[in-house]
Amino acid sequence: MLTSNSRIRQRYRGQAWGLRMYEILQKSKIVINRHGEVAAGFANNMKLFETTGCGALLLTEAAPNLADFFAINECATYSSPVEAVSKINYYLENFEERKEIAMRGQERTMRDHTYTQRMAKVSNELLKEIS
Repeated sequence: MLTSNSRIRQRYRGQAWGLRMYEILQKSKIVINRHGEVAAGFANNMKLFETTGCGALLLTEAAPNLADFFAINECATYSSPVEAVSKINYYLENFEERKEIAMRGQERTMRDHTYTQRMAKVSNELLKEIS
């Protein structure tokens, strides 16, 4: 749990949706992603693509299927809160590396993971299930 004087608590401004969310993502250096219990350990949310598409460095939970979406040099992963903090500090200090990974992630998303492409894949999977 965060202490009351945590820098994260001091800077937290509440939830953001729609255009405001994308504006924040575009201004962000690093975006931390967590999939939650419903994901059962797999990478599966839109934040992967929203973050990279906006050009921020994606720092997401390690997942066995993440390589289905991104190469190791297109995002960063963490396996624990301690590792996440360590990687945040590392990438804040290593601007060029952070920028290069974010740029490769953005290129990958714009090439392979647009909404049109993702929804076509989802549609195909749903059609398989109902056939």
